[in-house]
Amino acid sequence: MVETQELNIQYIRVPVYVPSATTFNLTQPTCDYRVGSTFMQSKAIATYKVEKVYEDFTTSTFQQPQTFEWYPASSDSYGNTYGVVGAAALGPAGNIQTKQKWYNRKLWVSGLHTEVTKHCEGMKHYEIQTPLPGQTDHRSQGAINHFGEFKNTRPSAYANTFLENNEWFGFGDHDYQLVGQYITTLENAVNIANYIDALGQDVHNVNYWSHDFPDQAGLAQRTEGFAEYSVSRHGWV
Repeated sequence: MVETQELNIQYIRVPVYVPSATTFNLTQPTCDYRVGSTFMQSKAIATYKVEKVYEDFTTSTFQQPQTFEWYPASSDSYGNTYGVVGAAALGPAGNIQTKQKWYNRKLWVSGLHTEVTKHCEGMKHYEIQTPLPGQTDHRSQGAINHFGEFKNTRPSAYANTFLENNEWFGFGDHDYQLVGQYITTLENAVNIANYIDALGQDVHNVNYWSHDFPDQAGLAQRTEGFAEYSVSRHGWV
């Protein structure tokens, strides 16, 4: 019996803008903005398998932890840089991959073990539109947006948003939130591990929206994930 699990993540850091200075008059009022905080938009792809194999091995049992590596971008899509990326900083965008799958091998026991494959592909956000009063549409585009397209979490009926009438705006979880203007020195390896563990726990808790669902009027349900995934199998040195 060979049991494995893996998790791969795509991410982008997006801003939460807040007003910093305003002027009021009857001809040309102004409003300047600052970054109040930033957080991750995330897409996760996870797989869990139990397989029956007939190979010969030098030991009857073997187990190894799941490890990760990440490939951060050093700049955003506009060419802006925020400091050194690498082992202690995920940067403005990038992807995280399972470097070594969690692997558990032991003797197959008939009646106890069953071959199974579980897979999920989910998002931690989706988009909402309010085209007319009393009407709301929800959708997922199956992709993460670069922050220049990032939509505030309030519709244009509210003050101080960048949205035009009938534009879509984002809704979802604020993963790996950092207060203030983003710079890579705000990050560290422990926070990155916690971020990955949290996304793995969301797989276990079936806490993802489908990576691509069409326009729908009702509130979107979290349907992606499976209980067999366990973050206790993640190996951190």
